[in-house]
Amino acid sequence: IIDPDTIPAGRPLKVIISKKDEIPGKLISQLAGNPEKLKMTNPVIKIPGENGTGIPEIHKAKIKPVLCKAPIVVPVKDAHSKEINPQNFSNFSKLQGLRSDQVRSMVQDSNGNLWLGTDDGLTRYDGKYFYHYTTEQGLKNNLILWVFIDSHENIWFGSYGGGVTMYDGRYLLNFTTEEGLVDNYVNSVYEDSSENIWIGTIGGISIYNGI
Repeated sequence: IIDPDTIPAGRPLKVIISKKDEIPGKLISQLAGNPEKLKMTNPVIKIPGENGTGIPEIHKAKIKPVLCKAPIVVPVKDAHSKEINPQNFSNFSKLQGLRSDQVRSMVQDSNGNLWLGTDDGLTRYDGKYFYHYTTEQGLKNNLILWVFIDSHENIWFGSYGGGVTMYDGRYLLNFTTEEGLVDNYVNSVYEDSSENIWIGTIGGISIYNGI
């Protein structure tokens, strides 16, 4: 075995970093003037069926319950955090088990589950697992724009082109233009004090009274 060559190290090269020139920024400010006041006119009240105002069209909803297939269950990986500080934001994405990073709506049910409307289906999160619902489980469309829970704990979710769907925990009720919905692009869902479901679409509003 030959001993390795020994080479003495030279003196390290030292470089003095010069100070960075700091240029003060110019703050552009302008004195705000007095706001313009506009006098509101009296609102125009229109009553359906009077003075040329049309009456809403009534369509019998076609109810076709579809048995929801078992969702795809994915164990949730630890949330990602950019910092070690636990007070910072923690993030869930496809890396942690979501089907899509685009989450458009979310709501929490009475059991503490979070329901997420994503660009690739509906997801339920119980704190440990993701449960994914897509067209494979019976949805009409995977792009979910809105998620809502009514007073009976039914999950409503509006989709992009697939109408609105109600999930009662076992069955899916899909409402599209074929079932009487005014349009298949649903942006919002709301329940009034009489338990009517108001469905906002790009083609108008539909009201579902459960009959």
